[in-house]
Amino acid sequence: MEALLALMAVAVRMRKILLYAIGGFGVTVASYGFMQWAQYLFSPPEGAGWTPLLPVELFGILTAWGRLVDALSNLFLPYLADRGLPFLGRRKGFIIVGGLGNGLSAFFLFALPALSPPSAFRLPAVFLLFGLFFLFFTMSTAPYLALLSEIPSSPTERVRYALAYAFFNFLGVLFVFAIGGRLIGQQAFVLLGILFAISVALPLLVAGMSAGEPPNPSPISSPLIPLLREAFSLSAFRIFLLTTTLSWAGLVVLLSLLPYITTVWWELPERAFEWIGFTVIGSAIASLPFSYRFVRKFGKKKMYLIGLFSLSFAALLLAFLNMPLRSHLYVLAICIFILLGFTISLMVGIPNAILADLAEKEAMEGKGKSAMLFGLTGVFSKTAQGITIFLSTQVLKTFGFSPQHSLGLTLGILGSAFLLLLSTVNFLRYPEAK
Repeated sequence: MEALLALMAVAVRMRKILLYAIGGFGVTVASYGFMQWAQYLFSPPEGAGWTPLLPVELFGILTAWGRLVDALSNLFLPYLADRGLPFLGRRKGFIIVGGLGNGLSAFFLFALPALSPPSAFRLPAVFLLFGLFFLFFTMSTAPYLALLSEIPSSPTERVRYALAYAFFNFLGVLFVFAIGGRLIGQQAFVLLGILFAISVALPLLVAGMSAGEPPNPSPISSPLIPLLREAFSLSAFRIFLLTTTLSWAGLVVLLSLLPYITTVWWELPERAFEWIGFTVIGSAIASLPFSYRFVRKFGKKKMYLIGLFSLSFAALLLAFLNMPLRSHLYVLAICIFILLGFTISLMVGIPNAILADLAEKEAMEGKGKSAMLFGLTGVFSKTAQGITIFLSTQVLKTFGFSPQHSLGLTLGILGSAFLLLLSTVNFLRYPEAK
């Protein structure tokens, strides 16, 4: 009987973890879908088969605008979520409304090439869509991630939650790879928009409904500005913030260039990107059980450092693989993507657990602002992502991304590797030892 009760307790705990973590699928389809395919969709290379909606440099400007909306909303929406609102509560309402809005805006965003708005309305429509997409994304994501510091009962269980979240992240990336490459290759943009909308909204609805409203041990009554000063007074948070900002800026640039690497350098069709995705994410999923054991044995800090350094090394290798893939080069490319999968498994799961530990510590000291800490991380990392995407598009325009003139691709990848190396050096100062 005791064994049966213990087994039932494990099943209940696993059910709670999975119902929370499934929201990571929706978060990833929204964020990674935009990151991976939006630029290629709106500003395709020559010969892609459909008319570009925007010049590549204008896409960079509008992405910077969307990231600005994202950054500003990451200041105010998490603050409101920590305080709580009568009609939204602290977590559940924000996650549900934000998830629905994010799904609807994702439909119009990815279906836009098929909707063919008149040229006079095209720029205002994209301007509005980018703003709404990132606004609703922040509205759902910051309170959702804040639950990571409120639902788990211990730091060890928090690692389980974070790695389960990473697992659904990887499933979301696989979905984006497979569906995005296939449907964009077929120019089935409306179907792409429908599938992305459902995949963004439904998992967040499930996660929001299942999590409900966890108790708030330390309600916030202070104004926003003193809370911001209090957050930045934490030296561990400042180190974490700079590391996350640099690493995600570098990773976003690298991922945005992968479709061009595949089609321009390696002379492969868009559908070949599916196999790249399967290799990377298959490696990441296979690495998760080992990641959990390594984190338990060596601590979060050491494993995060290994992930950052390995990712920068993989980016450097890609920068010099600027030729059509033939025979032995396929083997080298596969090895690089297996390494990418292992490093991404560390980068997706561990940082959220580190920040949630810090947020829990603040809550125990009567300074509960978990959504604020996640929101501030979003402000800086996403602002940096917008700036680096804008700069990378200018590099592509200036130095070229065609088969004849592809120096822009090389410089963009080297820039991403440099940012990742900087983040590695900075995180050496972090005091976290577990």
